[in-house]
Amino acid sequence: MTLTLSAVRWTPAVLADDLSKDVSVGTTKLAEFSSAEFKPNLLILNELKSTYNASIRLDITVGTFRFQTLTGTQKMLLRTDDFLSIKAVATATASLTASLQIILTPFSITDKLLMGKPLTEEEKKIAEKFDLEGEIQEGAFLTYEEIFSRIFKPIRIRSLHLESGTHSFTAFADRFPQLLGFEVPAGKTLKITADEQEVASITPVSDFSASVRISALRKLILECDDTFKATIADIKLTRYLRMLFGLMTKEEDEELWQRTKALV
Repeated sequence: MTLTLSAVRWTPAVLADDLSKDVSVGTTKLAEFSSAEFKPNLLILNELKSTYNASIRLDITVGTFRFQTLTGTQKMLLRTDDFLSIKAVATATASLTASLQIILTPFSITDKLLMGKPLTEEEKKIAEKFDLEGEIQEGAFLTYEEIFSRIFKPIRIRSLHLESGTHSFTAFADRFPQLLGFEVPAGKTLKITADEQEVASITPVSDFSASVRISALRKLILECDDTFKATIADIKLTRYLRMLFGLMTKEEDEELWQRTKALV
């Protein structure tokens, strides 16, 4: 596994990785994350893609919930503050083509209500203030994609075809770079570093492309040993994001602080 969740400093974030490999008869681990790697965030399995192979089933464990599914592209929404495991269970030796997309997001009060987690007294007051339970009951709360499109305001977006080597994208006082997607050739390695932390080192078995959201408030560095493609956005560093990222305090704006805790 080539994702380092503990290196992701700024959330919400969306990450992706290639899980393709040759599997033997029996069980093969494809991906595994424990809460020690992503706390205090919430981890969401958002998508699991694979090419159909009748001899392979996917065994997925999310916290205490476990199930198996046939291979094939699966849209997911599986939240956990505990543990995620993905395994291949094969009845014959085979080549598995698969990838995942996961979301790391602050563990909001809305998420806690949806998951039946207990709230602190302060969180109960915030939930009541914004009528979060009512929003849930009426189906009015937003999807993660809708939330991210609201809070991340791009000043500009550019798609780049880059030469092999190292490419840096620097933040400014009012905006920061965010990686929105990439394409990397088969057998080549793409390293993604955000603010001196290596978030991912991806070496796909076949040509691989993915949609992501990886932010850097100082510098984003992409390094690849072949030509590759990347989509970069310059995101406005709003007061909401400053509070969400911990660059502002509750004392500076309690109303805004409450909104970020509810992710509304």
